[in-house]
Amino acid sequence: MQFGKFVSETGTKVFYSIFEGKQIKEYNLTIEAVAGERFSDQVVGVRKALLRFLDQHNLQYNNILFQRIFTSDISNQAEELREITLCSAVSLIQQPPHCNSKISTWIIILQPVNAISIDLKNSNTTINGLRKNI
Repeated sequence: MQFGKFVSETGTKVFYSIFEGKQIKEYNLTIEAVAGERFSDQVVGVRKALLRFLDQHNLQYNNILFQRIFTSDISNQAEELREITLCSAVSLIQQPPHCNSKISTWIIILQPVNAISIDLKNSNTTINGLRKNI
């Protein structure tokens, strides 16, 4: 298990853990916006931090399994939250984040360790970059 953290250029904090199993890598992220900023700026900061993490770890949106968003006033913030809702399994919690910001999010990302692709047209299978005929 690996643990890490970084602070983005906007001041948004990202805490993460990575567990690598035999078949899959699991990433758990907690992203905390900067307390005291306008809500729209906090949303932008969280989105930028998440995109940076995905890019650094060669992940895509479709790798996101689950997202839980903690927010201080869901009825007035729901529209802007769509900017950081990047998967279909989303849980919105009206509970102010413990970091005194207006928003924080917990995200679970899964990535297969062995990437398998099958080219039916040419009868080839690629496993971890090695091509085999089927």
